[in-house]
Amino acid sequence: MKKKRAKTPTPKAGASRWLLPAGLLAAAITAGVVLGGLTSESSSKAAAKPAAVPQAAAKPAAARPTPQATTISRVKLDLEGAPAFGAADAPVTLVEFTDYQCAFCRKAHATLNQVKEKYGDKVRLVYMQNPLAFHKDAPMAAKAALAAGEQGHFREMHDLLLTSADLKQGALLAHARSLDLDISAFTTAMTSDKFNDRIQQDQAQAVRVGASATPFFFINGRSVRGAQPMTAFEAIIDEELAGDLLPTKWVASAATRSRRPAEDPNKIYKVDMANSISRGPKDAPITLVEITAFQCGFCKRSQATIQQIMETYPGKVRHVVMYKPLRAPTGAIASLAADRQGKYWEYRKLLFDNQRAMTDQNLQLWAQQVGMDVEKFEKDRQDPALAQFVQNNVRQASSLGVNGTPTFFINGKKLVGAQPFAAFQKIIDQELNSPDQAAAAS
Repeated sequence: MKKKRAKTPTPKAGASRWLLPAGLLAAAITAGVVLGGLTSESSSKAAAKPAAVPQAAAKPAAARPTPQATTISRVKLDLEGAPAFGAADAPVTLVEFTDYQCAFCRKAHATLNQVKEKYGDKVRLVYMQNPLAFHKDAPMAAKAALAAGEQGHFREMHDLLLTSADLKQGALLAHARSLDLDISAFTTAMTSDKFNDRIQQDQAQAVRVGASATPFFFINGRSVRGAQPMTAFEAIIDEELAGDLLPTKWVASAATRSRRPAEDPNKIYKVDMANSISRGPKDAPITLVEITAFQCGFCKRSQATIQQIMETYPGKVRHVVMYKPLRAPTGAIASLAADRQGKYWEYRKLLFDNQRAMTDQNLQLWAQQVGMDVEKFEKDRQDPALAQFVQNNVRQASSLGVNGTPTFFINGKKLVGAQPFAAFQKIIDQELNSPDQAAAAS
């Protein structure tokens, strides 16, 4: 009978939900005591010291400029429920946003092993999931790590995933067997929707804090982007461990430190809409490009607004759809397969109405529901051309500076987010009343 591996330690109940490192807190308290005592201590020494014998005035020393301390920007993270290893009160907390199919995450993994070896108990490691849309095996790998974590072996599975080239289901099951996991429970958890909310929460937080790529790290709230060398981690960790009071500014996002200039609302972006799905006249005076994701709650919210636009401006708006999936492009590819049978808009509605239920079984059920040939639908879903089309959309969205969904382009003018109808109406009316449109109408 195989001997079970020892479970990796899990965080103690009641650990702090928010990232506020113990070292930083202690430094702040110390600063309060020291600074609070300076004035009284100086005053008492001055009173006790005998008066000095008058002497010739010495030449005053040249005043030296006071060095300006650099303010450290830190981001507050919600770590509740995330796999964590190390003491909750460790002086340094290192949070990693990762994608198991990301080559740079694999490279960074070796560096983090060096961090663990060098600093030991001084660093607490916290793991967040951010599988990228164009890595089709990454979402299930993330679920595999979390499923292993349920049986006390998250970190071992995490290590295996980042050192294995194969992330297909068979390989994930092989990893589970090598860890002596309960295979039935592991398989059920990995292949279900059980961890969807956990992964979506991590990804939503990644967007909120500006962790726009993988790997992305926060060391006591200080951001480190990409597979940096060990020296980059050492520089920050050593500074945090030194115990010096570092001038700190808490910011909402890592992107806040290098905030981009506000975009010109009149800037016209050139959007390549070749082969994109659309409705409305091709020669309509208004082209509304929607960059969307079927897993995005704000994208779902914007559907009613889009419908209101189409009804308010009949025959004047061409609605074009492009994709930037939050996770695996499952819904986008399924919708494109539906378009091949002329069922795009009916199927699209079902996808938005059932955002958390996009299993293979349901995708087939909905295909049947709208009258599709399910066998052809499944064959089309496997067509690499559809996955490539979505990936091309993602690339173009990035080139247009699209960092989130939904994002719209109205005759090339960018409008970000699930804005109210009035925001769209303002731009559309301006476009319809522009001199160019008036000339075209005459």
